[in-house]
Amino acid sequence: MSRLAPIFTAAIIAASLSSLLSAPALAVCADADLCTVDVCEERQSHVHTNTSCDAPRTCANTSANNKAELRRRLTINQRCLAARQSVSQCFSVPDQNHINQITAVEDVIQVCEDKIAQ
Repeated sequence: MSRLAPIFTAAIIAASLSSLLSAPALAVCADADLCTVDVCEERQSHVHTNTSCDAPRTCANTSANNKAELRRRLTINQRCLAARQSVSQCFSVPDQNHINQITAVEDVIQVCEDKIAQ
């Protein structure tokens, strides 16, 4: 093993940690400024359910011929998007993570819709 290997490993770890430390903190309901903490938490509870964002949602590996499954996953993604948007409405400035999550769900919805249209 090279004598430089530990130095490179340390440099990689330091670079990884610095990006984590400089990343914006995730919004928490205690920071909500457009709705109460209780309302925010109630909305957040709809994000992580087995019929919303925590359910299998991707349409990428589903055949365009399997319209029933594509429609089922489209519905799950629409629920997920609505739940994430609802939480986001509790913040005058949503955090970048929530914005990215909403965009990701919108992208999955587009894939589902495109396959359904084939």
